[in-house]
Amino acid sequence: MSNEIEVFRITPKVGKCYMHAEATRTMIDNNGDTVYYTTNTPTYVGRLVRTERSGFGDSSTVINYFDNNGRETPVEYSYEGNTCFIEVNCRSRSRSRSHSRSRGRSSSLGRSTSNARLARSRSRSSSRGRGSNRRSRSRSGRS
Repeated sequence: MSNEIEVFRITPKVGKCYMHAEATRTMIDNNGDTVYYTTNTPTYVGRLVRTERSGFGDSSTVINYFDNNGRETPVEYSYEGNTCFIEVNCRSRSRSRSHSRSRGRSSSLGRSTSNARLARSRSRSSSRGRGSNRRSRSRSGRS
């Protein structure tokens, strides 16, 4: 068939970059393997950040979350099992664009994300710490 490209039902790996397309046709090859094709144009979704799974059986849901140059792109797996990916080289913002504005701007975006992660991890660890301190104080008060 013309205008078809082969796509793959693979499990994306965290940290790698992908294009996504839903398969429009399947075929069994001579080895008994299923081959997937699409007439849709694959969409670059970015670097896989995380996968969330919920539910069981027919009610289950799988969503992959990709980072496409700072924009989160979710891809929910189809019920029919036609969700396919193509592993590609990661795309990044063009260097000329980031250099022409301000070099510090692109790095400050990374810092703000890192700072947010650091703040969340601190709040988690401090809430754990407070809980353990309360317990130890109440125990010491009883004895």
